[in-house]
Amino acid sequence: MTIDQTDEELARLAARYDAGENEGGEGYNPYRNEQERREAQAAAARPRSLDEQQAGLLHRLEIIGGPRARELGISDAGEIAQIEADLAEIERDIETQFAAAWPVALTAARREKWNAEARKHGAAMTRPEIRAVEAELGYRMDDLRRAVALWAS
Repeated sequence: MTIDQTDEELARLAARYDAGENEGGEGYNPYRNEQERREAQAAAARPRSLDEQQAGLLHRLEIIGGPRARELGISDAGEIAQIEADLAEIERDIETQFAAAWPVALTAARREKWNAEARKHGAAMTRPEIRAVEAELGYRMDDLRRAVALWAS
């Protein structure tokens, strides 16, 4: 069943239906079902980031390559090999994007800023101080370490 209403009209109709038919409760509501269907359709159509693709493949690998799948004899070596190849390609793409986002000059400048902040806080920074500095500077310490290691090699 599809309902030819805008999202705003659907929300209004769903609230009215709940108030009348469901007596304020959370029973069946065709308008809410249509809202959920549209949300699921939009989520499925949205392009997935590399991180989301990687997480999906890792989850699939866990299902088909895990001990329970092997125990039941439903583990597929060909599909596992394909997933591992896809994961390696995604990891290369992630590394390429990271290297492009953190060029050598930018990494050096960010490292100087980070070191200046660290000197302000003294010998050792606590986790809350680290998180505050990360929020202020706009990048994470882990990303800075990763970039330094990338360009040091």
